[in-house]
Amino acid sequence: MTSVLVPSSVASLAPFVDAGVLGPSDVHLAAWIAGAAPDHDPLVALGASMAAWSARHGHSCSVLGELAAVVARQLADRSLEHNADPSEAIALDWPETDVWLDALRAASHVVRVVDTWDPAPVLDEHPLVLCGERLFLQRHWVDECAVAASIRQRAAPTRAVISRDAAALLERLLPRVTAGERDLQRAGADAVIANHLAVVVGGPGTGKTYSVARLL
Repeated sequence: MTSVLVPSSVASLAPFVDAGVLGPSDVHLAAWIAGAAPDHDPLVALGASMAAWSARHGHSCSVLGELAAVVARQLADRSLEHNADPSEAIALDWPETDVWLDALRAASHVVRVVDTWDPAPVLDEHPLVLCGERLFLQRHWVDECAVAASIRQRAAPTRAVISRDAAALLERLLPRVTAGERDLQRAGADAVIANHLAVVVGGPGTGKTYSVARLL
């Protein structure tokens, strides 16, 4: 049990507090949002608190359909850390995703519903933003949109041309063909040269640093 005070306006959050999921800041935000309308839906309070919970745990948003599993894993890991019996964990009553989404869409006084990113920041009276099944705190949605706008601007193709000597050096360091097959490290280098923005990915030991070092 925790010592977090749960206001009567968001009493439905008590099991999540007792389970050790929600903290004071999560509950405070939900209570503040609950005070914005007399006909407040408990599912909106749960959404608000879990959006805050997600932010505290390093996520930009809450994916409503995945929250139950994510929280269950976290609680199980915590039980193992404290040598507790996982079977003694409090069972949480999660709403059906469709029902939860309907409640959030209906709460137009606090939830802004969007179907795509905002090309320019939108700072209004809605503390929550719902995009598909993803529920954001407004601040994090604005940050996501700013990053998206920057990436789109940078992602335009370019016609970069490197000198003949540089091309010959790159071919020596990263040949296009290795052992008779197209070299993916070289393909990554070519993608970097051909674009203002490129993302080089791969598992450990696949040559990301190797390729970038030779490209530079």
